[in-house]
Amino acid sequence: MKLEKKIKKLEPLQKQLEQIADRKKRINLTDPDAPVMRLKDGRSRPSYNHQTARDDKCGVVTAVETSLSGDKSDDLLPLVDQSVRNSGRHHDEVSADSGFGSYNNLEKV
Repeated sequence: MKLEKKIKKLEPLQKQLEQIADRKKRINLTDPDAPVMRLKDGRSRPSYNHQTARDDKCGVVTAVETSLSGDKSDDLLPLVDQSVRNSGRHHDEVSADSGFGSYNNLEKV
């Protein structure tokens, strides 16, 4: 009985896999919306990319952004702008991971 239920549950996934031309493509069984991303430790896992901006003095989160792609330097300025709108203040300093480093960001920040 349990086996029959599992087979019935897996049948649509089998059909979905058969329709995929790329043999390396994966199907996420727990969260179909989460793309597979390479993590810092080298593993590939279904993930979301989550960025936050926070006030350094009090540690209050002032902006949040979640995306379906890895870090891009273009993600920094919209997060800073969102933080400015949410806090109502311009920031004297902005610090970010080196993945956000670009000439354009340095020039504008």
